[in-house]
Amino acid sequence: MIAPLFATLLFTQTNSAIVPVPVGGRGWTTRHEAMNSRAKRGKVDVVFVGDSITHAFSGEPFTGDGFENRGADTWGIFYKGRNVLNLGISGDRTQNVLWRLDNGNLDGVKPKVAVVMIGTNNSGANSAHQNAEGVEAVCEKIKQ
Repeated sequence: MIAPLFATLLFTQTNSAIVPVPVGGRGWTTRHEAMNSRAKRGKVDVVFVGDSITHAFSGEPFTGDGFENRGADTWGIFYKGRNVLNLGISGDRTQNVLWRLDNGNLDGVKPKVAVVMIGTNNSGANSAHQNAEGVEAVCEKIKQ
């Protein structure tokens, strides 16, 4: 009797990688709000979505957090002067990106291209399958 109950619980467990949730905290909230402000200005052709790897790359919004702009040289060569929005926040997981996308990060923005680099921070808490579902959910949300 216990084995079927355990199997039922195992297969009905919610995948946390696809349930939108904010991180919160001053730095995270400040960056999220700056992203929303930049999105409201419009004119976004390319959007980068992700975690610390994306965050450190460079580009608007600039929040003065000392983490951004580590990739400024490369950014300057390939993206300076283009209409690019950087939606990367250090430490984010797929569920955090889903929350941000539900809460203003792309409001009024219809990019031609989206570059997604997310899921690395999910690897400690989610299975590979769950992580893949989270990445897929992010991509679907961007398409919407």
